[in-house]
Amino acid sequence: MTKGEIDMPICTNCHHPWTRGELWKASLTLKQSMTCPHCGAEQFQTKESRKKGSLLLLIIPLGMLISFVANGLGWGWWSLILYLAVVVAVYVYFFPKTVRLTDTEEPLW
Repeated sequence: MTKGEIDMPICTNCHHPWTRGELWKASLTLKQSMTCPHCGAEQFQTKESRKKGSLLLLIIPLGMLISFVANGLGWGWWSLILYLAVVVAVYVYFFPKTVRLTDTEEPLW
């Protein structure tokens, strides 16, 4: 396995490491479960994984606030656009690293 595969979530049934594309495709649905692309087993994010993903999303409103302050200081709207581009890039990079899978659905709280 390469280092990139180690950071990715692994199916608890067949131990297949998911690729970024497989993970994004599975996570951008409204279903709570994700189907393993290799064996077809239903997988769920662990409670800790969902909490980490939620914390990662908190950088969006915080950064927007900072960008609006920067705009008030005369930096212009480009600071907001630049910030949003950076946030999207950071989220796309780090989100797959926070996902851990389990074969049972866990309550969030």
